[in-house]
Amino acid sequence: MFIEKLSFEDALYLTVVSMTTVGYGDLSFKSWNGRFFACGWLIVSILSWNIFSYAVPVILKGCKRQRNLTIEDDFFRDPDPTKTIRYIFFVYNLLY
Repeated sequence: MFIEKLSFEDALYLTVVSMTTVGYGDLSFKSWNGRFFACGWLIVSILSWNIFSYAVPVILKGCKRQRNLTIEDDFFRDPDPTKTIRYIFFVYNLLY
C-alpha cells in the first residue's frame, strides 16, 4: 500500500490474488522493494493458510460427536447382503 502507492482495496485485492496463487496479472508489484516485500509476505501468508487449512479439519474431527450403539441400532441394522438401506433405517438416522 505504501511502497507501491496502491489504494487499500487494490492492495487487499493484490494480496488475496497473490496469496491464493491465482495471479490474474492485472495488478503486479512494480518496484523492487515491493517485490522483495511481496516475496516474504506471500511465503508467510501461504504457510499460514496451509497451517489453518490443516488445523480446521483436525479440530472439527476431534469435536465430532460419537454416538453409543443402542438396541435400536441393532434392530434397524440392514441384514440384507445386497447393501441396500431400508427406508426406516434411513429415516431413523436422519431424525437421530
